Amino acid sequence: MGKSKQQSEQIERERLFDKTLRAYQRLSLFLLYPALASLVMCSISLFNGAQFYHAAFSSMRAISLAMMANPISGDIMITRVVIFFILAVMTIGMGYFAMMAAKGKFWALIVGISIYLLDFILIFFFIPNASIFPNMGLDLSTFLVMGIFHLIFLILDTLAVLKYAKLLRLQKGNAQ
Repeated sequence: MGKSKQQSEQIERERLFDKTLRAYQRLSLFLLYPALASLVMCSISLFNGAQFYHAAFSSMRAISLAMMANPISGDIMITRVVIFFILAVMTIGMGYFAMMAAKGKFWALIVGISIYLLDFILIFFFIPNASIFPNMGLDLSTFLVMGIFHLIFLILDTLAVLKYAKLLRLQKGNAQ
């Protein structure tokens, strides 16, 4: 009877580990979602002409606006393609970090969160009516929406770190 209780406890620990692992993997993908949304928002802004940066990375927004203000060889279309390429590379990079984090590489999760945190800090360089960059200040609604998006995703990324810590504790408990 004692053996079956140990087996059922072991099965329950494994079930909890698997559930926590799936939750961690889902949360680690939140490194990618803001980058994808940012790529879409910046692409709409680039090729449609609308200033639709509400869900964009502030770094992607800054690159887009700075390069559009000074087109390459005076050609707007070439500049747009180059900007899109840069934004795509940034998105692929965040996708790589998300994929590696989902595979259990903690360094990738930390690097991705650090990049996103730096991008959040960059928002404050575009404070409405007080931007340190000429003609790049955000209107108040864009500033607030970008800030809220960043905070939500930073909280979700922090939850991924907590799930990772729980996984390590469960893995240590299963090894004993």
